[in-house]
Amino acid sequence: MLYKIEIFERDYTFRSFAPIEQPEIEYDYLTIQKTQVTCKSITASKGDFAHITDSTGAVVYQGIVDDTDTKKTGVTLQLQPLLALFDTDIYFDRTQSARVENFLKSAIIANFSASGDAEQNISGLTVETTSDTRGALNLKDNIHNLYEIMVSALTKHGIVVNVELRPQRKQLAVTIGRQTATATIEADLPAIVEKSIIIGDSYGQLNKLTLVNEDNEAEQATYYLQQSGSVSTSNTNRITPVFFGFDFVSVGTDETFAGAAYAKAYDKLAAQKYDNLIEVTAETGSGILPPSLALGTEITVRSGGDVYQTILTGYSRTERLTTLTMGCVRADLTKRLILERRNT
Repeated sequence: MLYKIEIFERDYTFRSFAPIEQPEIEYDYLTIQKTQVTCKSITASKGDFAHITDSTGAVVYQGIVDDTDTKKTGVTLQLQPLLALFDTDIYFDRTQSARVENFLKSAIIANFSASGDAEQNISGLTVETTSDTRGALNLKDNIHNLYEIMVSALTKHGIVVNVELRPQRKQLAVTIGRQTATATIEADLPAIVEKSIIIGDSYGQLNKLTLVNEDNEAEQATYYLQQSGSVSTSNTNRITPVFFGFDFVSVGTDETFAGAAYAKAYDKLAAQKYDNLIEVTAETGSGILPPSLALGTEITVRSGGDVYQTILTGYSRTERLTTLTMGCVRADLTKRLILERRNT
C-alpha cells in the first residue's frame, strides 16, 4: 500500500480509509482547482476532511470532500483544497487594521472561530501570523469574499494563507505570512521536460496617483511608480507614458496621512509583482526541481539568458511528471474565466 486516503468528520472523528494508487494532484492557489481520487471502497460524506499520505506517512494532499460518485467499479471522490473553506462572503471593518496579516487573522477568527454560532465555527481552528506587512488591499466596501482577499494578499504583497489538517491533534491550523525561503530554477537544463514562459503586459496601467485626505482635502500627495517597481513621491526614474488618477484616502485614528496614503498608493500603483506565468516540468523524483517548495516561495527562473522573478502559486504531480506553476497569470481558459469573474 504505497498511498492511502483517510476520511475524517468535521469534528476530526475518523470515518474510514482506503488504499489508493498514486493520486494525480493538482493545486492552484489562485483558482482552488479540485483533485480527483478513486478507490475500491470508502465511506465519505460531502464536507468531510480528506488526508492523503504515502508509505512513509508524508502528507501528499489534504482537502474537503466535495462530491462522491459510487459505482460497481469503485468510488471517485472530488476533493477541494482546505483553502476553499474561506470561499465565502464576510462582513468586516476594512479600516480596522493597516497590517495585512493581522487583518486576515482577525477576519478568520471573527467568522470561523468566534462567530457566536457554534455550528458555523470550525472546531479546533488555530490562526497565527509569521510576518507583519503594512499595506492595503483596496477593498471597496465591508462585505467581500474572504478567499478573494487572500488571493489579493498574495498577488500584491506575497502573503500566503496555508491551511493544515492535524487530525491527531483535532486541529485545523492556519498560518498567514510571507515565505522567507527563495529558490532558483534553471529552466534550460536538459532534464526539464517542458517549459512555458508568459509575461504580462503592464502598459496602460495606472502609474501616477494623487491621493486626497477625505477629511481635509487640502492635504494631498502624489505618488509615482518607479522603473524599479517601487512607489514613491519622487518623479525621477518613473514609468512613462503617464497614466494618472485621483482617489480619496481615509486616515485611521492610529495612523498618519502619509502612512495611509503610501499604503493605498502601493496597493494601487505597484505593478503586479508576479505578472507572469512560468511553468516547468520534470520527471517526478528527478531532483531537478527544488523539493518541498512551499506555496508563496519567491523563485528566480533563468532561461535563454533572461532572469525572471516570480512566485510559486501551484503545482501538479503525477507518478511520472511534476509541474511547478509560478506567477499570477493563467493561460488556461477555464482558469482565466475564474480569475476574471473574481476580479469583477
